[in-house]
Amino acid sequence: MTYDVGYYDKNLKIKKLENSMKWVKFISSTLLFFATAIFATPTPKTDYLMVQVPAIQNNPNFIAYPVFVYNGGPGAGDQVSYLYSPHVKMTVGTYVSGQTSGIYQFYFFDINRGWLSCHITLTAGRIDANKLATTCLGATLSRDPKFTNAWVLSTSSSNVAGWSIMNNPLHPSGYNKRHIIFNNNTSFWLQIGKSYCPNFSTCDNRQTNDSYQKIAPSASFIEKLGNAGLNSAVYYLSGYCFANCGSPQSWFQVGSLNQHSYATKIEITMFPATEQNGMFLPQGESRFRASVAGGFSGIAAMTVIPFDSSNQSRGAYCKTLVSPGVSKVDYYSPDHVLAGIFTPNNDSLSSFCAASSYTSASGQSWSLSVIDSTTGEFNGCLSPCSYAKLYSTPDQKAACSVPKAYATNMTNSQHSPIEGVQFKNVHVVAKDHAHQLSCPAETGFIVNFMPAALPNSLSVPVINSAQPQGLDGAVVSWQSARDSLQPNQTINYTLQLTLPNNSPISPTPTISYDSNEATVTGLASGQTYKAVVVANDMSVYNAQQSNQSAPTIFTTYNFTSPTSVAATNLMPTSATINWTPSIDTLPNSTVHYTVNISTSSGALPGILTVPTDSTSATINNFPTQSSNPYVTYYAMVSAATTDAAGKVYTQNSDWIPFNIPGQPWLSAPVLTGKSAGSEFDTIDWQISSAKPSSFSPDMTQESNYQFTRDGASIIPTSSKCSGGICTTLFSRQRGDHSMHTYTITGVASSQYGQVSSAPLTVQIQ
Repeated sequence: MTYDVGYYDKNLKIKKLENSMKWVKFISSTLLFFATAIFATPTPKTDYLMVQVPAIQNNPNFIAYPVFVYNGGPGAGDQVSYLYSPHVKMTVGTYVSGQTSGIYQFYFFDINRGWLSCHITLTAGRIDANKLATTCLGATLSRDPKFTNAWVLSTSSSNVAGWSIMNNPLHPSGYNKRHIIFNNNTSFWLQIGKSYCPNFSTCDNRQTNDSYQKIAPSASFIEKLGNAGLNSAVYYLSGYCFANCGSPQSWFQVGSLNQHSYATKIEITMFPATEQNGMFLPQGESRFRASVAGGFSGIAAMTVIPFDSSNQSRGAYCKTLVSPGVSKVDYYSPDHVLAGIFTPNNDSLSSFCAASSYTSASGQSWSLSVIDSTTGEFNGCLSPCSYAKLYSTPDQKAACSVPKAYATNMTNSQHSPIEGVQFKNVHVVAKDHAHQLSCPAETGFIVNFMPAALPNSLSVPVINSAQPQGLDGAVVSWQSARDSLQPNQTINYTLQLTLPNNSPISPTPTISYDSNEATVTGLASGQTYKAVVVANDMSVYNAQQSNQSAPTIFTTYNFTSPTSVAATNLMPTSATINWTPSIDTLPNSTVHYTVNISTSSGALPGILTVPTDSTSATINNFPTQSSNPYVTYYAMVSAATTDAAGKVYTQNSDWIPFNIPGQPWLSAPVLTGKSAGSEFDTIDWQISSAKPSSFSPDMTQESNYQFTRDGASIIPTSSKCSGGICTTLFSRQRGDHSMHTYTITGVASSQYGQVSSAPLTVQIQ
């Protein structure tokens, strides 16, 4: 792909770079940085970006108005701004210092040379000084001195040097499509009045029509402007009707007799779009004001939303005009309304009307509620003037003259109410208009008349995460909610915790809040919970609570005690302790154990302590207990782990008792007597004494003893024990003869060793 690119040299002679691949490479690389989507619904940013271009009309060496701004390189992007004078600054999007990147292309039409263009490139919030990246001379970026939240991108030079001949930009649109949409969202008919100046340039013969347009329930009326303009045209709600609306007598008029003082009044100025070079272009921005006057008129709320007439899904960047250093820029859309009128304290219209009263000049109290005689349903609320007209009261003039003004519940997105909320009754008027707002020339407006039950304008918060913290807590964070009717209103939040089956938590945990985050303590470890968040808007106009967020399920971290502690391999001076390990779900943690041995349950510190990372430990060096056949000890296993914050947690098992044998002791058998026969010799002997008595093998069994004759093993012919005394019979051996002697020795054997008796001499008979 190639481009023909034109530019001016110092002598303003046109040159062309044909088939310039340099420009193609520049566009390709620069578009990678283009991260600011101008017409996408913006998320809240720190500041806004405006553009401004100086120009001198009717001079071939200088820029001429109008100047069009696009959000891309040559021939690319959408029109984002229209500049018609050196004093105007128009918003083209959001700006974040150090982040915003994009290309802004400027066009104007020269009658001799056609369309001329230059561009400025922002990279990471700064002007790119590369000569291909920025061709507009004297490009600057600075904070605006008037609007507190705006920066201005400008060309300080009005000279056309640096401007190139380009193809026609996409034809500007939207200026001949401007319109105002009135939506009747109530259940009754509404009547719109209009007060306007037929001639835009003068307003000497303002005309007023209280019955300009009637709108059926759930219907709309579209005021199409085309190329025409509006000079301080005032639209207002002048009446309403519940039934039989074809009859004039069924309509309740809400204005006063002697002045055009109406509720829900808005004032709009739009400049005419005049033809220039085949295009219809306005010579100024759209202006907007709103106020409440002359009675509440039977509706609970009104909202005003600006939109781009060429694309109704887009909102508009409007400026609140107050004074230098106070004025602001903001983006308005269905999620961020330009202005609104509401009942106070989120009252329904029926309760608000019932609580209001009017005492006439004759001292009579008027009930201003309109109740259907058949169904008993509330149908609307009369202003005192409407009541006086409907019932032809004798003090109608006094009721409609509005002798005293009260502050209203009017507000817009930038400012507080005019003088606070001080309702005395339904008959209220505005002492002053709201601050004027200035919107782009192509802006249209949507006016919504809301039903008596004001819809919830508070968006639902979205939980980002619910992260367990320690063993008994969690941190829950969420995205901010937004009040579309009052976006500057302070919003607080409530975190609601239950068990997954919606059962309450006992005991109640402690919750502390910090902006869009809550820290919870006092939860049970290893327990699953359900979290939801609701937003609370405590506005005096529309106090409300959002719907619950989508629930988030989380489980606290768990750390359990060691279980199934047991003692095995019991020896007089050692034992092995085994256990089932702790459950530990803390991230990046390691469990360490300590085995405690004590001579009594619960006694710490114990007499022996052994640390280990295993689930088994051999305990050595038990004290010698030779005087006792058994010794009882107690074992307890302590587990310890550490969380990410360095906090140490411990869990202890139950104490378990166990016995180990005392120091072993075995006496020698005692050979006590002998006798000789012709074939056998008989030995009487006493068995060994043992400690503990539970020796294995059992020392009362003859099989645990051996005998030797003259040092050689000899097997008894028979043996019988009774009462600790045994008689063992030995057969004569070959070679034995009378008067021959030999020595018998008894040996007791156990797992602790052998013990020999004293030798016994036997003489053969």
